[in-house]
Amino acid sequence: MIPCNVLLSAVSCGAPPVVKNAHMFGNRRPKYPVNSIIRYQCNPGFRQRHLPVVRCQADGQWEKSKVECTDVKARIRIHGRTSGNSSVRGKNK
Repeated sequence: MIPCNVLLSAVSCGAPPVVKNAHMFGNRRPKYPVNSIIRYQCNPGFRQRHLPVVRCQADGQWEKSKVECTDVKARIRIHGRTSGNSSVRGKNK
């Protein structure tokens, strides 16, 4: 007889999703049990946006990753850029 508190589940998740410009914490495993949580950290020079975790769902699929790692230097260039010619020239009649 199997005790009531033993969960028999063949469902598990494979490798967690890859997040561009980030690495995951912990040791990689071939399988992760349902409700496993993987945490990510952005690589040096990148800034984290959104929650850096994903969870193995009951259907054996990982949640869609929400974390984004944006290049700090590129962001400064984009937001710090000034337009060369902001005036509009009209035609004289």
